[in-house]
Amino acid sequence: MPGLRVIPATSDDPSFRGERGRLVDVALGYGPWPDEEIYVCGSPEMVSGTRAALRAAGIAADHVHCEEFNSYAGAAPDLTGFRSADEDHSG
Repeated sequence: MPGLRVIPATSDDPSFRGERGRLVDVALGYGPWPDEEIYVCGSPEMVSGTRAALRAAGIAADHVHCEEFNSYAGAAPDLTGFRSADEDHSG
């Protein structure tokens, strides 16, 4: 995809040798992003914190698109319709 850049980052793994910090802070470090459309998906807390950081960085609210999800400890994700990478995809 033209223009897509992937920057691996982690917030809490001391052995990680890449970018460290909150994802929104790492991404803003590669900005500025005044005219870009920004998509955020995560827990309600993560989405709320990301929106606040983007607003503080001067990103217009109409450029930020969010989706929240909840996860429950111990609950297995619904993988109906997904196939693993080691399945036969030839047919």
